Amino acid sequence: MHRIYEVTRVCFDHALLLQQPEGVTDVATLHRSAVDQVEATEAAARKAGFGAENARLIKYALVAFIDEVAQATPGPVADFWVDHLLQRDYFNEVRAGENFFVHLEKLLGARRDDEDALDVLQVYATCLFLGFRGKYVARSNERGFDELCRRVGDKLKDRLALEDGLPPPAEAEWKRPGRTSNLAVWIGAIALLFSVALLCGYESELSEDAEALAGRLQEGVP
Repeated sequence: MHRIYEVTRVCFDHALLLQQPEGVTDVATLHRSAVDQVEATEAAARKAGFGAENARLIKYALVAFIDEVAQATPGPVADFWVDHLLQRDYFNEVRAGENFFVHLEKLLGARRDDEDALDVLQVYATCLFLGFRGKYVARSNERGFDELCRRVGDKLKDRLALEDGLPPPAEAEWKRPGRTSNLAVWIGAIALLFSVALLCGYESELSEDAEALAGRLQEGVP
């Protein structure tokens, strides 16, 4: 199992739950659980072999993504989250929608033989595939976002080419961003995140994990 999957999967589970806010019955409990997992992510990344800066960048991407998803749909979840932003608690800022792309640019400038940086880049690519837009949320920035997608795809394509007999990833059931014109690039990007053995099962893996997490939260078990 790919180390990035192990490091990030529970935080992505929380993001998937937050993408369906009507199903969140106790936002405070979900927030506390997200905090616990974000706390654990950096240490897990270090244990998996990432250096301090790369571990911090992984944590930053997940925090930015969770915060954006939580505020995307008006309602009780968004109302609670705006006063409990993870980025404010962990990075003392409220500009993750912009600074996410500052970090992404640095990762795009990394050497092609820097395996750690490319692993971190895959986390950022996954956030984009699953809907993170940040400063590109306005339609006026659509061309800039499409160009960024192309650059990320170019940076990661060598890894995809190295895989032998790469199967097509399963179709995801959750809602995809409506403005993504480079869908094939992002299907490839999400595929890159995991080993070949996980590609076809990515959707079911995270969906099952998210359902299990929802059940534990309802029972009051972290």
